Amino acid sequence: MQMEWSQPQIQGDLVSPRAGHASISIDEMWYIVGGGDNSNGCLETLALNMSKLVWSTLTTLKERHPLASEGLSVCTVVIDGEKHLVAVGGYNGKYSNEVFVLKLKPRDSSHPKIFQSPAAAASVTAAYA
Repeated sequence: MQMEWSQPQIQGDLVSPRAGHASISIDEMWYIVGGGDNSNGCLETLALNMSKLVWSTLTTLKERHPLASEGLSVCTVVIDGEKHLVAVGGYNGKYSNEVFVLKLKPRDSSHPKIFQSPAAAASVTAAYA
C-alpha cells in the first residue's frame, strides 16, 4: 500500500509562515505555539479544527514575548477537569526557562487566558491559586 500526501483546502484565519514551532493535537484540534520566520517570532497561538479544516487564532502576543520563540516545548495537562496547554523554553534572541499555561476552555471563551509563572520560581499550579 502506497501512501500519498495531499494538500486539503483550509479555511479560517490567515496563518503566518513559521518554523521551529511546537504543536500538539487534542481530540480533533491541532494547536500550534510559537515558531518564527528567521526575523521575528510568531505571535499567534493557533488551532486547526481537523474535522472542519478551519484555522482559528486563540491568542495574539505582544512583540518579543517569550512564547514567540523557536524551539519551545508544549504539552497538555488536565487540572481540575479542565484542559490546558503548557509551554516552556524556546529561543528568541535569548534562551527562556519561563513556563506559560493556556486554559483551553476558559469560562469566557472569547478570551483564552495565558498564565505566566516567574522564571524558574513558582510551580505551574501556583497560577490557579
